[in-house]
Amino acid sequence: MDSTLDKPVSAITGIDHTHVVQVGKWLRALLFWAGSLAILAAFFLLGTQLNHLVQGFPRTAIRVFFWLVEVGAIWVWLNVTQPDWGFSRQD
Repeated sequence: MDSTLDKPVSAITGIDHTHVVQVGKWLRALLFWAGSLAILAAFFLLGTQLNHLVQGFPRTAIRVFFWLVEVGAIWVWLNVTQPDWGFSRQD
């Protein structure tokens, strides 16, 4: 650069934007946890209503079905938000 500009050029070191990347990762993880807690709360409320409406084996079958749907909803939410936990290996 010195020869192109015909002026002395100094390189500034120590300035990077990793904190911006870290904040983005933190916000994405926060969004994941907020959504996951909302899903858990919604299914908890649904389960408490289910206790009052259905008795016996149908209640158990419906609970298992809703548990599978709940796990699926959290899995979908994980894939939508894609939080970066910092555990990925970079080979």
